[in-house]
Amino acid sequence: MLTFNSLECLSQLDPDDPARPVVHDLLHSYITSAQDFDTTYVPDHDGYVVLIDHQVDTERKLDLFSPPRKLEDVFWEGVHVCGDYFVAVFVSNNQFCLACVIENSDSLPLGLRRVLCANLVP
Repeated sequence: MLTFNSLECLSQLDPDDPARPVVHDLLHSYITSAQDFDTTYVPDHDGYVVLIDHQVDTERKLDLFSPPRKLEDVFWEGVHVCGDYFVAVFVSNNQFCLACVIENSDSLPLGLRRVLCANLVP
């Protein structure tokens, strides 16, 4: 799992990584949304983007949530498809929003795929 809370964090990804444009666009929207309201983006208060490692993170409880839980047990505010990725949004309060980028691969656990598909928004 990789966490992105600034544009500088994009250096964690290879420039050719197919997830990079998805993460960049989401992160950019966090930053510009704050600017639209004449505030400064504060990741600990506003939220951030997480790229889920589908081989490791999809089968274990994650400390991103309180209490820690598996992705298939999270109450998602909504999910949309962006290219080859699911973008699942978790809102913990009126301000904090966590955007989880999850590759839509054949190895995605069936239970998680069902939850993501059940929460798809148009």
